[in-house]
Amino acid sequence: MRPTRSIFLSLFVFLSVSAISLRANDPILGFDHIEIYERSPDSGESIPETKQLIEQDYPFATNQSIAQLLPSHFEIKIPLSRKTEATPSKSDVISLYLGATYELYFDQQLIGKNGALSPTGQEIEIGRSYNSFALPSSSSHETNHTLRIRGTHTHTPGSKHSFIIVLNSLEGTIAATRATTINYCLFLGFALFGAYLLAYFLLNRKLPQYLFLGLSCLLFSAYAVNKLFYYQLNVLYPNLDTIAFIANTANIALSICAPIATLLVFGYKRPWMLALSIIPLLASFTSIPLYIVPLTFILCLAISLVALFQKRPHALHSTLISAVLVASYQVPFLVPHQAYCFGALMLFFLVSTINLLIQESRQRNQTQLRNARLQLELLKSKIQPHFVLNSLTSAIEWIETNPQQGAKLIQELAREFDLLSTISELPLIELETELESCRTYLRIMEYRKKAKYHLRLENIDPQSQIPPSIIRNLLENALTHNHYGQGEVTFHLSQNVQAKQRVLRFSAPFISTKPHSTPRPDGTGIRYIKARLAESYPHWTFKHGPEADNWITEITTPLNAEA
Repeated sequence: MRPTRSIFLSLFVFLSVSAISLRANDPILGFDHIEIYERSPDSGESIPETKQLIEQDYPFATNQSIAQLLPSHFEIKIPLSRKTEATPSKSDVISLYLGATYELYFDQQLIGKNGALSPTGQEIEIGRSYNSFALPSSSSHETNHTLRIRGTHTHTPGSKHSFIIVLNSLEGTIAATRATTINYCLFLGFALFGAYLLAYFLLNRKLPQYLFLGLSCLLFSAYAVNKLFYYQLNVLYPNLDTIAFIANTANIALSICAPIATLLVFGYKRPWMLALSIIPLLASFTSIPLYIVPLTFILCLAISLVALFQKRPHALHSTLISAVLVASYQVPFLVPHQAYCFGALMLFFLVSTINLLIQESRQRNQTQLRNARLQLELLKSKIQPHFVLNSLTSAIEWIETNPQQGAKLIQELAREFDLLSTISELPLIELETELESCRTYLRIMEYRKKAKYHLRLENIDPQSQIPPSIIRNLLENALTHNHYGQGEVTFHLSQNVQAKQRVLRFSAPFISTKPHSTPRPDGTGIRYIKARLAESYPHWTFKHGPEADNWITEITTPLNAEA
């Protein structure tokens, strides 16, 4: 699916789910401030001197979220007023997200309990984290009312839990619950997709960005599911501390994994760049009241914009994803519909990443097909008529002049074809096996050319892995393109390991009538080498050219194929 189509599909999901919640009737009650008092633990009466006044940002609020440390024994008063132009609903509902045991009064009338309190306000039965209560029918007729919450949270006296109050009609509460359920089902898609990316990484072990993308999806899903547990499930309020600890741990891990994943997707792998991932964590410790998750998304957006400016692949996808996440925290219209933004984002992220995986799979299949064709060409080149004819002619000559040497040549030919058929289809072989193939080939060419060939090794690890026929093709190219005559020729192969990179350097005497500056077009052997390297390593380099009187080839690869 093209990116444009995935954008419109995500927008359609966002608008559809939002429409479900917007169908609800407006509540007829609202408030403009909240008063918080400390209560005496002995008498249970509120202490006027401890009054805290929290003003609303707009005059007729229907919900309020407060994250502050409430007194162990508290009383909250909320003056309510009725919209004169509002159409009365059959029933209004107040929903409270408050980690405490409390009693709820509407105009001095007890309308509900969360747990049980003694007459002086001591806890008898522990309350739960969430409850909804129906308001009396008088709420839709009289103009002014007072809502009073009398409670305590002695089991978590030092905890700073969110206190959220929501006034809504019964129809609106049902619609909001339905929309929230839909969105949390979408959040599970993040977890499933994250598990898929981790499995993909474990099977391939080549691209670390899939590891961090998978972890980011799982952690973001944990962040969303935490909201479900914290705000939707009715758990005993002392358990909120454990839920909050898990959420904070997931948030910290997400703040590190998400920027690293974004950097790796765009190929930014320098240590100082990866160190940028700790910026949200460091900023969250400052005195500025910033949240670590929005800071993480802002950093990802900044990285994506830089990549977009540099025209890096996938930058547009990442920029759109990060922009939606940042907007869901910063744009006032989208903040109440944050869950819907996450749901639309999940669909967009899913479609976009699947599209990238499909493209990568196609490229890998094309590489494998190209390798198969090159293998076939390589096998053909080794058994082509003139090669077999020349080898058999040499064998006949040796049998006539020196039967013992002729028999050895035939044995070397048999070993050559046996090795070639064994290793040609393997992705990697030990370097010792590759060197054995090279020695066999040189012995055959010694019989044919009546010359002496040596392969000198320096700092070679025989157990290290290498794609098959890499060095052998370099030897064949050297013998094909240079006229060495019947003297002695020495080839050199050395290995240098630094910074988890292996550099293989092959040197062959250079004898050519063409100027050194004349570039050589890649033949079948060189194309085969490059295709094998691309199949086995995520990043590699192949350089070759004249140097003094030698033709030098340098192949740089990671120490391990998975690196």
